[in-house]
Amino acid sequence: MQGAPFPVWRIGSADARQVVLLHGGFYVHDIHPLHWRLAQRLAAEAGVGVVVPLFPGAPVSTAAELVPAIADLLEQVGATALVGDSAGGGLALAVAMELRERGAPPLHATVLISPWLDIASDDPGLRRYAARDPWLGIPAAQAFGRLYRGEVPADDPRVSPLFGSLDGLGRILLFSGDRDILHADARRAVERWGDRIEFHHGPGMVHNWPILPMPEADAARAIIVDALR
Repeated sequence: MQGAPFPVWRIGSADARQVVLLHGGFYVHDIHPLHWRLAQRLAAEAGVGVVVPLFPGAPVSTAAELVPAIADLLEQVGATALVGDSAGGGLALAVAMELRERGAPPLHATVLISPWLDIASDDPGLRRYAARDPWLGIPAAQAFGRLYRGEVPADDPRVSPLFGSLDGLGRILLFSGDRDILHADARRAVERWGDRIEFHHGPGMVHNWPILPMPEADAARAIIVDALR
């Protein structure tokens, strides 16, 4: 696709409702095959076009440039929904807030899968889940978070949307499992925003469980598909 400062792919029809999928990876890693699999299944099952930006990792991409660039992309393709996992979940919510500040209409849905909502990763709650998390570590999150935020303060909603407002953002769904250090961010989001978000807790589930090849993921994806239609 033309116009973006990075490669952009679309899966599904350009004539259908458009959804932008933002992949996770601590803001430093490239897209994973599981993200492509998710994009293909959402396009097929929800009947949408899934737009996938392949933005470079930090420190090449940092929040000050990436958030407005993704917002520009949504406006260019006329997307009405966002889906993001992990770091991509934090980015999705930051982009939704950026669009609101531009005066854009609310998105139809913003889907956050195991989102990273506080870039500092220094809340004591993360340690509560660290012993049960088989994948993520707090030191890595803190190091990669510093690379991504650059000169942006850690409590700025562009990098830590947990500190922003949900006013005018439309429907928001959040999926989180409690074998994930980022479940602490999800719990804080529920405490902060209450029923303003639709919280889907996965007891015993690991980070990013809705995109993994498992039955629980199929059930979560069915909810996501229904929200995107």
